[in-house]
Amino acid sequence: MSHFPERRTAVRRLSALAMASSLAVGGAILAAAPAHADSGVKGTYESFADVTGDGNPDDSMPLIVTGSRHKTVRAGLMNLKLDTGETLKVYCVDIDTDTEKGNQYSESPWDNQDDKSTWPKGDNSAQRRAKLKWILLNSFPTVGVDKLKTYADIPDLDAQEAAAATQAALWHFSDNITLNDDGKVDVTKLYKKLVADADTHGMDTSEPPTTLALTPAELGLQLDKAPNGIGPFTVKTSAKGKTIDAAIKNNLPAGAKLVDKNGAAVSKVGDGDDVYVKPAAGDTNGQATVQVSGKSSAEVGRLFTGTQKGKKDEHGNEVAAQKLILAQRSDTQVQATSVAKWGKGPLPAYAAEVQCKQGGVEVTVTNNGDQDFVFTLDNKQSTVAKNGGKITQLVKVNEDQAYTIQIMRDGKVDKEFKGVRDCETASTPTTPPTTPPATPAPPAPKGPELAQTGGDGSGNTALYLSGGAVLLLGGGLVFFVVRRRTAQ
Repeated sequence: MSHFPERRTAVRRLSALAMASSLAVGGAILAAAPAHADSGVKGTYESFADVTGDGNPDDSMPLIVTGSRHKTVRAGLMNLKLDTGETLKVYCVDIDTDTEKGNQYSESPWDNQDDKSTWPKGDNSAQRRAKLKWILLNSFPTVGVDKLKTYADIPDLDAQEAAAATQAALWHFSDNITLNDDGKVDVTKLYKKLVADADTHGMDTSEPPTTLALTPAELGLQLDKAPNGIGPFTVKTSAKGKTIDAAIKNNLPAGAKLVDKNGAAVSKVGDGDDVYVKPAAGDTNGQATVQVSGKSSAEVGRLFTGTQKGKKDEHGNEVAAQKLILAQRSDTQVQATSVAKWGKGPLPAYAAEVQCKQGGVEVTVTNNGDQDFVFTLDNKQSTVAKNGGKITQLVKVNEDQAYTIQIMRDGKVDKEFKGVRDCETASTPTTPPTTPPATPAPPAPKGPELAQTGGDGSGNTALYLSGGAVLLLGGGLVFFVVRRRTAQ
């Protein structure tokens, strides 16, 4: 649970607007929005964190705010339990969307492609992300309470107050929230100091490095046009040096090898390295999965998006959960995979990526085979030329809508793209007000970059978001859209 309202409010419901479009595609698939089939950090939201060390698992504080659908919210540091066993500390950057124990999260990019992100919603998104990053690097828990006492001249500041003030300052820039002075003197003073200094000094718009990713997620090539092997597959990681393990998953097919561009065997890789799959002699038609894994650092400011456990729209699809952001650097075990294919005939490969400003999911079909490839998407038949042809088509998907796009070939489903289009925070912030410059904060350790808190922790107001349902009719896919409306 995250930003829990103190008072019970009416449940926000969504009207269902059905919109059908047949989606039939030929060929192979990938997973959608980030375009990596299996990469990055994944975990489960647990609860608010114990920041005072007193054994209380919930050290959040109630705050009175302006600009949210909740008058009173609970703010504090939260726990995200990773699939690998580690626990990350996170804050909320999406105050009007809920989360609860058991919600599943995955590491996500700030921008899904170049300048097309709308997070946070409103004007000057990149500049506001820079201010969020500054707060995370210069406040709790990256900076300890003792240093914050000196920085803000608050001798009695404790960890619970520091976490609540940090969360409120993040909401100021992510959701255009203003903290009201309700007598929590230390929280209010630190909040104002952080907002003022972030507004003045928060200029670094660069995104924290990806924990681990392998791109492209899928690639097919003709063997006579791949002298180095099937590739390259490029590693992106925050790990230092060549410390990431690389291999052909399960050593299948037999005889396939993972090599560099010079043909030398590869077992360890680092950021920016390229690897190739070299099929066994005589293997003229097949595929292999490249797997990279190891310990890497999840950096402050990495964003996490997820879905709400057990909550479905009226078509049975999952809905988006609150966005979380990493508050403290942490080393964690991660892995990523990609698929290499080779052979004769068409060699289609697919990618799908949410495009926020274009309002949908962009499906890209490439064909590196020696024959043209014909497919159908949204009742439109297209032919991808042989030897490197590519076609891109946008499938419209509403905000907070769950989607399933099935890739079909010869009447059969080869792969699916599933996800939730979750581009915006629930509120509609305007440009944050400029505050007077203040004394620069103490230098913070380098590393992680952002954080956030969670949804309604008291079982109060639940935000039911929109979703999409799919039905196969004949050879096509009917895509029902549910669009949210303003709460009544």
